Amino acid sequence: MTSPASEPAPGWRWTRWLPLATAVALALAVVFLRVCEVEAEGDLYHERAEQLLAGTVVFDAFHPFGYVLLLAAVHVFVSPSLVAGGLVSAAAAGVLVWSTGVVAETLRPGAGGPARLFAASNGVVWVLGTMACSDMTSAALVMWAAALLCRSPGQLGFGRSVAIGSLLGYAVGSRFGSLGVAALVCLWTVLRCPRARSVSGLAVGVLAGLAPQAWLAALVDKTPLQNDNWHNMVLKIVCDDDLSRLQHLYDSGTLPSLSDFLREHGGDLLWRAGLDSVTAVGQVLPSLLMGSLRPVDGLQLWPLLLALAGLWFAAPRRRLAAVLTVLAAAATFSVCIAIAPRGRQLFSAIPFLFAGLAAALAALHARGGVCRAILPALWLATVGVGGAQFH
Repeated sequence: MTSPASEPAPGWRWTRWLPLATAVALALAVVFLRVCEVEAEGDLYHERAEQLLAGTVVFDAFHPFGYVLLLAAVHVFVSPSLVAGGLVSAAAAGVLVWSTGVVAETLRPGAGGPARLFAASNGVVWVLGTMACSDMTSAALVMWAAALLCRSPGQLGFGRSVAIGSLLGYAVGSRFGSLGVAALVCLWTVLRCPRARSVSGLAVGVLAGLAPQAWLAALVDKTPLQNDNWHNMVLKIVCDDDLSRLQHLYDSGTLPSLSDFLREHGGDLLWRAGLDSVTAVGQVLPSLLMGSLRPVDGLQLWPLLLALAGLWFAAPRRRLAAVLTVLAAAATFSVCIAIAPRGRQLFSAIPFLFAGLAAALAALHARGGVCRAILPALWLATVGVGGAQFH
């Protein structure tokens, strides 16, 4: 795999400023929302950060310690905690835009500019880039690791392997749901460079990234990745997404153990995951690509099909295209097996699809003629659909 060109393709050089512009614009949006007394959702991470700074360390099965620690570090200098979390997400959005461009440029020369443009103007990026939650940060860390791997033309050195592993480990330590995708990127790294020096560096990095979560787990005698997110499976399969029924299981002490649940309902879980995957592919992913957290009527499959066509047919680097397809599929299925696929839960799959979409648009743009109008038309539609959800 060769390293992408250091300079963007002619006509797209201005997009190299989009990562910084995105981070700054979203940071200003976070401050503006605070001035207007509009509080973005925080998933209670900001409360855990406040408790940490007050001297109370809480092992929370739903809130990994890595993101809590990062938010608390920023909260030392920025108040209130929701604003601190929003600024973390704004910076992560800038990283996501940059890394998406790097991966797309490696996939197909000339696709980096369109990828940065679509990532920076995507409505879901706008929303998650102002929220004090781990969605944006985790996705950005995984994509950053993928970008570092793509920018390595030859064998990986020990230092870069440590960096990739640290990013992946911290992504898992910030959001447990990223475990599957992070593990696949680790496998990709090992297969790409199986030398002992690179593999050991990757392992050191992963352990370093997981260190905050492991330290907290050791304090309370828990396993580092222990979490109760599997209760979402019980909610979906046993309780038909009725929270009151799940609460009854809590109150009555009849909540089954994970092993008992899988033994009794494992087949139902896989069947429901398959059905939810159809919903995710047919409705949710296309809407997210177009910048909307809600399914858009009439959108159907064409944005997703265009992204997949870019990965399968417009990408000269076939092996990388196959890897990105697998990562997008894994990110989607890992969500569908745990919870119903709604909105931002599937965001971790979108950056990989951005790369495919950009490759397809770059190929069409290179053909000239009427095909050159497709990219600006799709971009305008994306901005319009994404902006409509704010009204």
